[in-house]
Order: sequence, then structure tokens, then C-alpha cells
Amino acid sequence: MRGGDNERAAPDLEAAALLAPALTEPVASYYAGLAWQGADDRDKARTAFERVIALDGEDGDWGRQARELLGATNPHPFTLAGSLGVEHDDNVVLRGGATQFTSPDAPSVARSQSDWRGIWSIDGGLQLLDRGSVGVGVTAGYSGNAHVDLDEFDTHYPRIGGYVVDRLTPETTAQLRYEFGAAWVDGNSFLRTQLAEAGLSHAW
Repeated sequence: MRGGDNERAAPDLEAAALLAPALTEPVASYYAGLAWQGADDRDKARTAFERVIALDGEDGDWGRQARELLGATNPHPFTLAGSLGVEHDDNVVLRGGATQFTSPDAPSVARSQSDWRGIWSIDGGLQLLDRGSVGVGVTAGYSGNAHVDLDEFDTHYPRIGGYVVDRLTPETTAQLRYEFGAAWVDGNSFLRTQLAEAGLSHAW
């Protein structure tokens, strides 16, 4: 386990827990849970940590630590991040370095070109399938803004996608991801985006 070979360490620790429980438990099951977690097998990690809690109780030293780690073995792990704020733009109609020309009687010309707006962004992901080293999940996001006066420049940009991740070795992970998005300005379709991404990461 110290050498990073969690897939070999976990069964050995499980065997120690079964062969001599009076001498090894709940320590063996606790470290078996850590090893299964390191081998990316959440189901077996949960089983080991739940065994520690059953043996040591939620108030025991080992049981308390196992309870904290149990949350990291959620069978459907998810991520969620968001931001919310307010900003002031002294020239709303000047976007991307090019002025948006409108007719003389357009509301955006009649009113001041500066405005306050609320801005938001939220992104999340949920892993739906976990089969050993392979995981499949979905992602979604939504960002946009809403102006106080110049609401014809309000934007909305929702996105949805999916991913497949494969843990090739304890140190190497490969991932394929696809995402589709569509943006609206003042309720009118403005932009469609597609993102396809392949990644490979290795921890030295």
C-alpha cells in the first residue's frame, strides 16, 4: 500500500481481517477501505468502512475516521461549482470591441448605454456508472446575465454533455468528453457550441 499498489494491498488487508479479526480489526478493514478507495473501487471501500463503523462504533477513533471517509465513496460522486455577482458596464452596447448599431428609435440608443447587471454561472457533473476502473457521467452548466435597464442585452448560455473516464493504472487516467451549448441574447438564438475533448493525465 505504501508503494502505491492498492489493487494488491486491498485483498491482503481483507484477508487479514478475516483470518485474525481479534488481532487485526478494525484496523485491517480501515486500511482495506483506504486501499479500495485508492484502487477506485467505491463499492468495496464503502463495505470496508461500514464494517469499521459496525465494529468500532461511530464514536470510536477508527469508526469516526471511517465515517468521514465514507462520504468520499459516494456511489454517484458529483461536482458542483457556482458563482453569483453584480457588475457595472459603462458601455453595454460596445461588446467585443465592436459597437452594435441599432436604429435611431431603438430603446438602447434612447437610454443610457451604461447599466448594472447581475451575472451567474453554475457547473456540475454526476457520475452515473462506475464499473471498476471505468466511469461514465453527465455534465451540465448555465451562465448568463440580466441587466437592470438594457434588458435587450441579457444573455443565457446553457450547456450539457457527457464523459467517459478510464483509470488505466493507479497513476494514469484517460478521459473523453463531449459538450453542447446554445446561447441566447434577448431571447434570440445567438451561438451554438460543440466541444470534444480527449485527455490523459499521469501523476508522478
